[in-house]
Amino acid sequence: MSEKTFTLDEAQSMLPALAGLVRTAIDGKKIIDDVDTNSRRWRTESFSPEACSSMSPTTPAGAPNAKKALQRVKDAVHEIDAIGVQIKDLDIGLLDFPCLVNGETVLLC
Repeated sequence: MSEKTFTLDEAQSMLPALAGLVRTAIDGKKIIDDVDTNSRRWRTESFSPEACSSMSPTTPAGAPNAKKALQRVKDAVHEIDAIGVQIKDLDIGLLDFPCLVNGETVLLC
C-alpha cells in the first residue's frame, strides 16, 4: 500500500478519472460472482439423466468469461492501489483517500 496522501481538492479532482477503473472492477466482480453462484448451483443440484448429458464435463458456462473478468479486476485494483487510493468496498465502489490533517493520517471517503 502506498504512503501517498491527498488533499480534499486532489481527491475530488481524481474521482472522474477513478470512476472508469472502479466501474471496470465492479463489473468484473459481478461477472465472477455470477459464475461462482452458477458453479455452486451446478455442483449441488440433482440432475436428471437428460440434463446431465448436456452438461460440460469440466466447468460450468461462463468460466472463461470469469477468468477474463478476474484479470480486468486485478488490473483495475492494481492501478487504483498504485495511485495511492484504498478500495474499501468493491461491491459499491467505496474508496478512501489518505489525507494528512494536523499531522495525523485520516481517510477521506
